[in-house]
Amino acid sequence: MHFFILFLSFCMSMGTLLPTTLTLKSHTNQKYMWNIGLDLEMGFINSVEEVMLMEEKMLNFVFAFLSSNCKEELNLFNVENTEMVLPIPRLTFEETVAKIENKFGEQNTSEGLTNQMEIQISEIIKEETGSEFVFITKYPLSKRPFYTMPSEESGCSESFELIYKGMEITTGGQRIHNYEQLKESLISNGLSPESYEQYLMAFKYGMPPHGGCGIGTERIVKQLLGLGTVEEASLVPRTKERFI
Repeated sequence: MHFFILFLSFCMSMGTLLPTTLTLKSHTNQKYMWNIGLDLEMGFINSVEEVMLMEEKMLNFVFAFLSSNCKEELNLFNVENTEMVLPIPRLTFEETVAKIENKFGEQNTSEGLTNQMEIQISEIIKEETGSEFVFITKYPLSKRPFYTMPSEESGCSESFELIYKGMEITTGGQRIHNYEQLKESLISNGLSPESYEQYLMAFKYGMPPHGGCGIGTERIVKQLLGLGTVEEASLVPRTKERFI
């Protein structure tokens, strides 16, 4: 049964709304201990672009619905326009860093894009295209989990992040579906395939190309309404001081 559920989750396009628990050492306006996210999984894809396009269409539907049906509520927060600019602009990680450094000077990218860099690239894209969203693609493979599909470009991965008004709201990508390639990736990341035996089982018997993403629903609400912290976007937030 465990194998059957795992197999179906990869073979079918599906989404799950679920809570995520985080261990935080400090306060941040982007995270708290218990947040709600949407996990989207797609099977039989040809490329990671299909995952990005699915999210793009979904968000466009949601924002159009809000604009048509929730004007009164949006006015309470002085939100006048929720119309998206389509298609959402796409930049590779290298292109993103180059644009930021061209305008703001040299950056430290050892840990990927910093919060400040997310704000900066949003400002640049807003000026250039009018879009409040931007997809950042081709993240360094070394910054991604072992199951992330490598790109044809050396050192890059078939993964992405979606930035909205200066905050990352989505992380996603295409996953490795080949059994031998997945084992090699585990080993190259210093992990033991024997420790992942149950995870590898479905791949051993055949797995279609697949991908997915995790969408921070409360982050979207925070950015849409201009709230101070993501905790304000939760009905009952769990924090370091408030756990119920």
